[in-house]
Amino acid sequence: MPEQAENMIVREPRQIKALMDPLRHRILSALCREPRTTKQVATLLGEPPTKLYRHVAILERLGLVRLVRTEPKRGTTEKYFEAVARSFSLGTSGLTGQAKGTAEELFSNAFDDVLQDIRAAANSGRLRQNSTLLATGLLRIPDGRLAEFQGRLRRLGEEFSKDGEGSLFKLLLTLSPANTSEE
Repeated sequence: MPEQAENMIVREPRQIKALMDPLRHRILSALCREPRTTKQVATLLGEPPTKLYRHVAILERLGLVRLVRTEPKRGTTEKYFEAVARSFSLGTSGLTGQAKGTAEELFSNAFDDVLQDIRAAANSGRLRQNSTLLATGLLRIPDGRLAEFQGRLRRLGEEFSKDGEGSLFKLLLTLSPANTSEE
């Protein structure tokens, strides 16, 4: 079986469209860290397992997740899935027409999802000083080192998340070419 890639660049419109679904995006994120059953993912996400089976099948059919092993359990077979890569990047170069609109919609949905969480935290009183960070800036990343930078960010997140303890935070990180006249 092939080893999990560090990063997969998603360019195919059907894959991009599948990732626009917030639940599928959350499922894929849960499967990036380690192989899990659909039931384990459902528990992690606070969703009923029956709601996830179809979504996992779609992600598998589109080549974003794969079956890595099966284990017999009480007269049934548990299927363990993992994402084909530890992280996913949107490959927008060369996208035109519907694919470009789909990519833009994916970003818009991700921003809306985070905004809903921020609003819910503010309304419930959980949004406190030092619990939320909004930072923007410019980075100069040497040619050929972008994948290294992305990998280090991913590993940093894994390091802080490995114990499974503590408060749950949502992270939305975008990295895109800057629109400046400096170049």
